[in-house]
Amino acid sequence: MRTNNQEPIIATISALARVARRSADRSMAELGLSGAQGSVLMHIFFRGDVCQKDIERHFMMSRATVSDLMDSLEGMGLISRSTDAVDRRRRSLTLTDKGRKMVESSIKCLDSIDEMMRSSLPDGGKVFLDSCHRLIDVLEEALC
Repeated sequence: MRTNNQEPIIATISALARVARRSADRSMAELGLSGAQGSVLMHIFFRGDVCQKDIERHFMMSRATVSDLMDSLEGMGLISRSTDAVDRRRRSLTLTDKGRKMVESSIKCLDSIDEMMRSSLPDGGKVFLDSCHRLIDVLEEALC
C-alpha cells in the first residue's frame, strides 16, 4: 500500500524509460534515423537472419508499419530484402555495408548515453541493474 509521500515505482520507471527513449531517439536523429529505424537496424545487426515477420513480432508492429519501415530503410540503402528460396512468402532482411556502418555509429552513440547513465550511479549501476532485473522477474512471474 502506498502512502501519500511515496512515489510509485511504476511512475518512476515509466519516466526513466520515456527520457531514455527520447535521448536515444535524439542520438538516432543526428544520424538521420528515427528511433524505430535505429532499433530495427540494431535487431537485424545482432540477430543476423531476420525476416519481416520477425520484426512484426519482436516490435509488436503491424505488417503495414513494418513494410513502410523496410521500404524507408531499403530506400536509404541500409538494408536489402530478398525472397527466401525455400519459402517464397518469407522476406529475408540483410544489412548492407552502409547499414552496418550506420549501426556501428548508432552503437557508439548509445554507448555514450549508457556510459553517462552508469557514471552517474554508484558502483557503475550494478545495484540498479540487479534491482531492475529482479523487478522484471517478479512482474513476469506475476503475469504467468
